Amino acid sequence: MMAPFGKLKSRKAMQNLNYDPRKASLRRNAIIWFVFCVLLGGGFWYSLTTTLDDMTKRDCKAGVQRACNSLQMQN
Repeated sequence: MMAPFGKLKSRKAMQNLNYDPRKASLRRNAIIWFVFCVLLGGGFWYSLTTTLDDMTKRDCKAGVQRACNSLQMQN
């Protein structure tokens, strides 16, 4: 009987791809956490600022004068 997705790899070959934080060095774990926090914070900041900018533009189109003034101050 043949495997449906071709030849299967052995478990020993796949062990190098698994990340075990208990076996990794402290420096490697710190770098991984730093990158994770920067990416998460950057994504949060981007989504928050674009949402607020879009809301301000929509409010300006609806006739809210303070929103239009805020957009003029940004340019």
